[in-house]
Amino acid sequence: MQTSVVNPAPNLPVVAVAPFLNLSAERAADGRRFALAYATELQQVPGFEVVPVGVVEVAMKTSGLDPSDPAEAVALAQLIGADSIVVGAVTDYSPYYPPRVGLKTAWYARESAIFSPGPTVEPGARRALGEAVECETPAWKRGVRGAADLFRAQSPDLADAPLAGAPVSVRPPAPLPYMSYVRLYDGADEDVAAALRDRRALSGDLRSGGWEAQLNRSEDFIRFCCRRSIQEMLELHGGLAEREYILRCPECCK
Repeated sequence: MQTSVVNPAPNLPVVAVAPFLNLSAERAADGRRFALAYATELQQVPGFEVVPVGVVEVAMKTSGLDPSDPAEAVALAQLIGADSIVVGAVTDYSPYYPPRVGLKTAWYARESAIFSPGPTVEPGARRALGEAVECETPAWKRGVRGAADLFRAQSPDLADAPLAGAPVSVRPPAPLPYMSYVRLYDGADEDVAAALRDRRALSGDLRSGGWEAQLNRSEDFIRFCCRRSIQEMLELHGGLAEREYILRCPECCK
């Protein structure tokens, strides 16, 4: 089975990927390496234009913004001209056989996402669909904004509140991601091995060793995990384009 996905929010096509944080016990987990793999796989999804990781790194150094803070992540996206930014973390990593990769990603946007689920069409047409008149009715706006306000509601931080009777300064709530996904990919898991085997069969990779060799090549497995994370997250948010079932004859039948 081959699954294709697209950008489910066509009003947010330009995406930046910040270097991932290493929250695992493995010191060899390089956040920049994971961010590069994630950006490479994301660029292959229709509807996305990915800002190079190097551009994000330069902007972080010159501005001093820390993308681990949601508010600063949004400010960083605005600084480099991106519609949204991906903040990721490596939650678990083992490069030894069988490999193991845990990924956690959160997507923050400068403006509200307009989700337009459906099959793949020309990007301009999908953007027009998201801006259609029926999507701009007052009832639609009230429903979406009401749900967003309820979801974003947080208790104010009153640790530094003044005495009774004095005005209270309420800190604005931190931005929430419009998409997020967390999963652990274990090379010993049967489902992960089956997905890797199918991916190898459909990709036309002619390197020796078969799909088992990709479990021993950490770079290949990291890219596979990034691709699976992107695909599964977009499917959950309406980005599924199509599923194609391919029947392959055994070698003995050829």
